[in-house]
Amino acid sequence: MAEREAEREERAAKANIDWRKKLNLWPWQTLKDVELPDEYFESQLIKIQELDFRMLPKFKIISEIIAMSNDYEPYSEDWDLAMKYMYEKFQLPNGGYRH
Repeated sequence: MAEREAEREERAAKANIDWRKKLNLWPWQTLKDVELPDEYFESQLIKIQELDFRMLPKFKIISEIIAMSNDYEPYSEDWDLAMKYMYEKFQLPNGGYRH
């Protein structure tokens, strides 16, 4: 039980990192201007996994996932993981999709 709580706290800490501050970005810089550490992508995947698919409208979920995966190199392994997660969440057992 304590291990689960520690894991939840660790995931929450990773998901809530202020990356602009941690990477010491200047106001005019974007995350695309610097090389991002693997930990950044881990934190984005955690945020995607923590989205409440029952409570948010579908367009909000899709836009959140796209925004959080914006820094991924298109069709990279990390991008594929984010898109796969979204696909799995919207797919119904009979192969259809949630609207």
